Amino acid sequence: MESPSLLAVVEVPYADRVRCSAQGCGHSVYRRVHLVREASVTRVYGSDCFSRHFGSTHLARSSPHYSSVAGRALTPEERQLLINNTERLIELFEAERLAAIAKVESRRVPPPPERPLVTLTVPVQQKLEPSREQRGAAEIEARRNLAEKFPGVDLSLPGFKGLLRLEIEKVLRKNAA
Repeated sequence: MESPSLLAVVEVPYADRVRCSAQGCGHSVYRRVHLVREASVTRVYGSDCFSRHFGSTHLARSSPHYSSVAGRALTPEERQLLINNTERLIELFEAERLAAIAKVESRRVPPPPERPLVTLTVPVQQKLEPSREQRGAAEIEARRNLAEKFPGVDLSLPGFKGLLRLEIEKVLRKNAA
């Protein structure tokens, strides 16, 4: 046997109250009307009867399938369906739910098509380290260049060693080209 499920919590205007279908009840209800599917039949319960029948079950703590826990106000047409054909009202709720899902899905951006990875092989040129003689000649030229730019500066002082190193690399690159 299928366990009961909470389909929706709805609300109708006070003037258009509906009857609770709990056994032995028959009170008119308008706020927090619970629609529960039991044994393939949808029943209408007021909040008191719903608590009395399902308060100690998982159903009391579950969220409704077609509405929020706070409830949904019914239109006059939906209220007529609630009275005359509750199953048709549930079908309407299901159609609305499916339409909302389809709308969300239509807005979803499809992922880009997968492309095979292409690996490019680039020949690697071996970097040749300059010889001691080349580095010495580059240092002499770098000191001469810096002496022209900064006359009277001692390039062996700590602040200028980095500048000298950069100038040596610059000369080595120029000579390698």
